[in-house]
Amino acid sequence: MKRTWNLILSCLALCGILFFTLPQAYAYFTTYVAGRGVKEINLSHETKIEEEIPGPLQKSVTVTLEEGSQPVYVRVLAIAPTNTTLTYTPSQGWSQGNDGYYYYNTYLTEQNTSTNPLLIKIEPDQENTPTEFNVVVLSESVPVEFDEDGNALSPNWGKAIQIERGGRS
Repeated sequence: MKRTWNLILSCLALCGILFFTLPQAYAYFTTYVAGRGVKEINLSHETKIEEEIPGPLQKSVTVTLEEGSQPVYVRVLAIAPTNTTLTYTPSQGWSQGNDGYYYYNTYLTEQNTSTNPLLIKIEPDQENTPTEFNVVVLSESVPVEFDEDGNALSPNWGKAIQIERGGRS
């Protein structure tokens, strides 16, 4: 008989513990839920540089944000042989930096997808004019970071971001 009472008291104690702790456990499991469905998020950015030749020894450069990319800041640099001089004629939105790059003052978005043209005039040295040469135009972009109020922060050109393309082997 004593054994039966111990078993009944043990069961009542267990039920009491469950009665008082079950609401907290239930709240824990209902707070942390999993969603269903698929929503693709694109955290990368792609830009395309477009070069036109409007006249002899001139290049017009425009940078375009690819569809579906996140907002980015853009900068451009042209590299020419040592016996040539490059003269930039920036249109609205471009400004020269201290490092030789030209920076687009506003960031590109899906609504504002391309920069205004940046005209580069190529002036070869008169004494050593080459018959053929290349002027390479580099375009760099960095994703826009926003503060907690949704305001765009200044670009961080020193921050390296590595984006892997394709699958891993």
